[in-house]
Order: sequence, then C-alpha cells, then structure tokens
Amino acid sequence: MRNKSCARELLICGVLLVISGCSEAAGRPRATQSELIGIYGIQFDTGRETLQLNGDHTYVQDFTSVSNPGSFRHTGEWEVENHFLDGTDVLLRASVTSEENPPGIKGERIGDRILNVHNLDGKLALAQNEVADLYFTRAQ
Repeated sequence: MRNKSCARELLICGVLLVISGCSEAAGRPRATQSELIGIYGIQFDTGRETLQLNGDHTYVQDFTSVSNPGSFRHTGEWEVENHFLDGTDVLLRASVTSEENPPGIKGERIGDRILNVHNLDGKLALAQNEVADLYFTRAQ
C-alpha cells in the first residue's frame, strides 16, 4: 500500500513539474490588458510605425514613410488573448497590414494582426515578425 501511495505522489509531482515548465514559452510571458496599455514603436526600412494601445480597447496606428512624404493614422479595436500553457497575444482588429502602402495608396491591405507578447531584456514587446527579429518595443 505504501508503494502505491508513493507512486501516486511521484506521478502528481511529475505532472505539476511538466505543467509548470510548459506554462510559457521562453520569452513569452502572460500579460494583462493593464500591463499592455501604452505606446510602442517599430522601425522598418520604409519608415516607422507607432502603435498606441488604449485602456478602452482601441488602438491608434501611425506610420511615417521614409521615401514617401505621406504618413497615415488608422484606428481600431484590440483585445488580449491568453493561451493555455502559452503566453499572451494582442489581436488588432482591422489594422493596416501593409506598411509600405498606406491608406489611399493602391495595394493597401486591412486585416486582423496577431502580435505575440514577448519579454525582451525585461520589457514587454510585441512581435511583428519573430523570424525577421522585428518587435514593437515600448516607447512609453
């Protein structure tokens, strides 16, 4: 009877260790809406984008072009998605997803954008493209 009790305790400990070890991918923290509210910026070859996440679930997307004298401002709604055994994502509803082609320019694309929340050097950042190492970093 003692062996069964010991085996059950070991099994429970093992399961707890696996779950706690898988709760977040490296650099993928869980974040609350209040932690995410703020202004973020990212630099592209074609310009700079600023993203402001507001407490009322709205966002402001500003893009300034380097080669084109034009810039644009776009607004929409955002939400937080926490994933079981993973980190947090920020979902931008109906955002401009073609930074090279601002609104009014042929080829503009609007769509939902998922930004994975990361921890970069102890600060929250939003991944635009992890493979290309492009992150919105907090400006304020």
